[in-house]
Amino acid sequence: MLLITILNFAFPADIPEKVSVQLQWKHQFEFAGFYAAKEKGFYKEAGLDVDLIEFDGVSNIIDDVLNGDVTFGITYSTLIYRYLKGDPLVMLANFLKQSPLVLVTQKQYKLPSDLRGKKVMVSDTIINDAKLMMMFKKFDMNESDFISVLPTFNLQDFIDKKVDAVTVFVTNETFQLDKRGIAYNVLDPSAYGVRFYDLNLFTSQKELREHPQRVSAFRNATIKGWKYALKHKDEMIRLILAKYNTQHKDYASLKYEADQMENMILSKLYPVGSIDPKRVKEISQTFISLGMLSPSTPLDLDPFIYNTVPDDIGLSQEESSYLNTKNVITYCSDPDWLPLSAIVQGKHIGMDADYLSILSEKIGRPFHLVPTKNWNESLRFAKEGKCDILTLAMETPKRKEYLLFTNPILNIPLVLVTGIDKGFYTNLRELADKKIGITKGYAYEELFKKINPGIKLVGVESVTKGMQMVAKGQLFGFIDNLKSIGYLIQKEYVGTLKISAKFDQNLVLGYGVRKNQPQLRSILNKAITTLNEGKIQAIENRWTSVKIENGVNHTMLLMILLVVLLLILIFYYRFRKIHAEKNALETISNIDALTELFNRRKIDQLINSEVKRITTKGRFSLILIDIDNFKNINDSYGHDVGDIILKHISIILKNNVRKKDCVGRWGGEEFLIVCPDTGKQEAARFSERIRAAIENERFEKVLNVTASFGIAEYNRENIDDTPLIRRLDKALYQSKRAGKNRASVAS
Repeated sequence: MLLITILNFAFPADIPEKVSVQLQWKHQFEFAGFYAAKEKGFYKEAGLDVDLIEFDGVSNIIDDVLNGDVTFGITYSTLIYRYLKGDPLVMLANFLKQSPLVLVTQKQYKLPSDLRGKKVMVSDTIINDAKLMMMFKKFDMNESDFISVLPTFNLQDFIDKKVDAVTVFVTNETFQLDKRGIAYNVLDPSAYGVRFYDLNLFTSQKELREHPQRVSAFRNATIKGWKYALKHKDEMIRLILAKYNTQHKDYASLKYEADQMENMILSKLYPVGSIDPKRVKEISQTFISLGMLSPSTPLDLDPFIYNTVPDDIGLSQEESSYLNTKNVITYCSDPDWLPLSAIVQGKHIGMDADYLSILSEKIGRPFHLVPTKNWNESLRFAKEGKCDILTLAMETPKRKEYLLFTNPILNIPLVLVTGIDKGFYTNLRELADKKIGITKGYAYEELFKKINPGIKLVGVESVTKGMQMVAKGQLFGFIDNLKSIGYLIQKEYVGTLKISAKFDQNLVLGYGVRKNQPQLRSILNKAITTLNEGKIQAIENRWTSVKIENGVNHTMLLMILLVVLLLILIFYYRFRKIHAEKNALETISNIDALTELFNRRKIDQLINSEVKRITTKGRFSLILIDIDNFKNINDSYGHDVGDIILKHISIILKNNVRKKDCVGRWGGEEFLIVCPDTGKQEAARFSERIRAAIENERFEKVLNVTASFGIAEYNRENIDDTPLIRRLDKALYQSKRAGKNRASVAS
């Protein structure tokens, strides 16, 4: 007992693991989530002792992580570029959904194209400013079109007008400019469709491979810290002032930064720390577009984006830890077994692929296909450990020597296919002298040889080959599962082959897992038990639909039906063609060519229909929308940009109107919405939603556009009082006179 006490004292069980984090800049609210995780004990609870390292202005953060000088790093979207160039990195979390990096210009420069030949203070490497360079590219500019000035990190150079533009962060420097009363313009790449991530947490693939639990614990504690920091901004500001204020900022500066950070984290829209693979791919393609990466660069992002373990299938701690070490799960499948499975031009299709897609969502890991030429090669690859799982495989004594099997996912009858002129067989002894094909390596080859030794089984390469041999008379019949046989009959052998027998044995299919990965088998079993029956049935319905032949020859009936079907198709084609031509003419007469909304002619018809309807019952409202200052847009940017604005707003209207509403272009920059069975208050709330959507949208070149709204309700009591449009015009005029960008209801 004394020895145990001494050992416990000498080697305490709960010593926190020391890890370090290289910040991407000086201490400020940008790293409040990390401060919260450290100071509130979240890292300590995770068994970690975390050292937060302030940026020294010269370190290369990515290289420091790769070299093992620090455990984790925080950096810009440069991280994605470095991974695509071959560096073994893992992106663990993203906190800023929009990069705060913008270009501040002297007040006379309003567009990127205004900076041709001007002095622009940017980073010494295009990688760091790829977001800005992509914005310039949209204006047919590159780095040779302006004079690059190396950064001094001194805002005074801009204030003294030594440069015409400088890169800044809207979380910090713009506040300083406003505070000092300096006039400036902001060129934000995101306003031109260039959206980059920032504040990206990452580590090396080596760290993840060797310490998966530590990586997971650190990531989770950091996200917990950010959630706390966003809910307690004032507390975090005071903490920074007391303990992390190396830049000597005041409360107001940190409060401004905190509010800006919250706007860019967008925690109400995205889970804190989440990574959108589509956005990462979009950023990757930006690097390619700028010529920084070859167009042939493979965008294989699965090993790069850290996948979190889902918590809705009841995984144990051991299973979760296992998944933390597996960014990708490899699998081998049958390359020629439709509708169950096939590989076409390197892509896996069939029911198997659909099941794997659902299971991937369940366990939070992608499945990667290891292509094979045939089923025997898939078996060999599984035996040699070249893939983690063998999909839709039947358990046999031989396979159990090297695979663990999950619970079944499919249970399918086995059937015999023959020529259509053959009989229907209920007694398999009738097949004793027949040559019957069966796919080599399939589990039921072994099964049938044992239970039906009298049948002459001939091994063939695939189900497709077996069916071909039956059709050519080289085999009397072929044995396989009902779904595959039925699929191929409907696709290629209608009127040639039929199902002539159903066996008592079924094909029971699950997943074979490498024997050294029992955790994966248990994870897949848990995922399989949570599969939605509706989704499984939808997959089966999409791929299969077949009935077993009852032994009657239907050749003549089939031929008659085909002729009748052909005549029906001819008449249907003629009808559809005439109907399509009629619809096309009607569309041309009712649709505005520019916006693809209803034109004024069609809107007039709709209004007249509503007027006739409410003579007996009901009511309706009209909403008239006018783009504010549209003449100035045309005069300043040209009619081409004006047309783009009209199209953009028409899309906003289409996406926001209700099913029962009809929207059209009333003329020029005016739009009109007909709202059946709608009172003025409901129409006003609806208008406010559309008004906000337009105000918050970013438009090409113009950026911000607003619109004014006029609303009027019509019913049996007031329909004859005033001309309809006059009441609308008056309401719209009230909005314009009151300052625009608002909605007014006609009295």
